[in-house]
Amino acid sequence: MGFYLLIDEYDAVANFAEEIKFFQTLFNAVKSSTSDSVLDRIFITGVLPLEMSDISSGYNIGENISLNPAFNELCGFTHAEVKKALHAAAFECGMKEDAASDALDMMRTFYGGYKFALEAKEVVYNPALVIYFLEAFCDTCEYPAEMLDSNLSMDANKLKYIFQIPEGNQSLLNLMREDHKVVITDLAGRFGIREMLTDRRKDRTFMASFLYYFGVLTISGLTGAGEVALAVPNLMMKSLYVGALRRSAHDHPAGHAPVFHPGHPDRV
Repeated sequence: MGFYLLIDEYDAVANFAEEIKFFQTLFNAVKSSTSDSVLDRIFITGVLPLEMSDISSGYNIGENISLNPAFNELCGFTHAEVKKALHAAAFECGMKEDAASDALDMMRTFYGGYKFALEAKEVVYNPALVIYFLEAFCDTCEYPAEMLDSNLSMDANKLKYIFQIPEGNQSLLNLMREDHKVVITDLAGRFGIREMLTDRRKDRTFMASFLYYFGVLTISGLTGAGEVALAVPNLMMKSLYVGALRRSAHDHPAGHAPVFHPGHPDRV
């Protein structure tokens, strides 16, 4: 009988600098448990792929699978899966096929568009929001009154972190432009905790990668030069950040609010 350790939101340590020493002790113990054959497998999830060496000087046994195309569809529902569920719900409600097709178009616009690896063959839908929509659709045979589940509002700590980064507001504002893309040489594979906590000077690659892992951006393809193009995945994500930017603007004194700059896609 094997023992598996599952850890969720391990990157919460980035919001609680004073607890890093506790996490160092914890992960040192976890690694020791694998060496002693107490634990067979460890599966750690979070928003950001943090440098585990920052948390534990001895934890060097992990493999980052975030960008592995084999796991792209593990992170969401495929178009075929959503379509099948909607047609089943429409049938139970006695609706015509057009009703399911209309609902699918709406869900694609609001919940779809995510791609987690350059080599992935298809985009996926946000699973939590798909289930939220389907529960309302099955219960009432109507769309939910709000397209966003209130339980999935943006993480205030991470939003605060973005706004504290110089040009953070401006970067988000630029992304709200229609068809706007951010082009970077490559996605950051790791984030150093100490760097995130102490160094407020972040280049655009850091910012774009951070927003990608946070779900604000998703992979839209490669440029002719082999660079990674990122874009806002859907209308729901865009509307969430429009609201966040409006609230942030109230916190800026006159003359210091973020300014919209038209032009070419952001590039590093």
